[in-house]
Amino acid sequence: MRKAARLAALLLLSTLAISTTARAAPVSFDWGSVSFGGSADFGVYEADGVTPLQPGDLVQLIATGADGLADPPQQDGTPGGDDQLLDTSAVEQGTLPGFLQGKGYVLYQTYSYDSDVLPPDTTVYIRAWNGPSIAGSDAYGDSVIVPLDGDSWSAPRWSTGSDVPTSVSISNLSSRGRPLGIALAAALGVAAAFTTLAGILRRRRAPGSSLHAEAQGNG
Repeated sequence: MRKAARLAALLLLSTLAISTTARAAPVSFDWGSVSFGGSADFGVYEADGVTPLQPGDLVQLIATGADGLADPPQQDGTPGGDDQLLDTSAVEQGTLPGFLQGKGYVLYQTYSYDSDVLPPDTTVYIRAWNGPSIAGSDAYGDSVIVPLDGDSWSAPRWSTGSDVPTSVSISNLSSRGRPLGIALAAALGVAAAFTTLAGILRRRRAPGSSLHAEAQGNG
């Protein structure tokens, strides 16, 4: 009787171990935004929707969290709300033939995880920044949201039309060739930008400044 009970207990433990191992199976998910036929329906673009992002610009695979929404980034650029950063890549990271270059494509990147790490109903999106880093960007944009339940996903075309959080250093705002005044207006608001620029001009014209002394000498 005792022997039968021991055998039953061992069988139960073996079954539980097998079940646990099955739940923790490794999973791979290929993500990106690319068409190997050169379609313009894929890739990431600047806010104008016409200019592709540059090679090396940052892209991130992000899980939405329980709310299923793409929350705006925090002031340091990390995912906001209950969103979770899963993987990172870059525009045109890898080798592309010439006719596929300059289209803002994100080549497939493999994200590997254990199936028990993320809930089965996890949804994801790609966040792209129009610079090689968060600090070197002045805009970002999010792709559509999809379930993390397939082998691969190529996100349809989208743009980086959202301004970065206002804590970004002013020295980085013109990294994409924007005039400083426009960059300030985008990051701080029009009124605050004019106030800041007016202060700069006042300091340059103040007695004792180099510009004021030059004006006096020319007079």
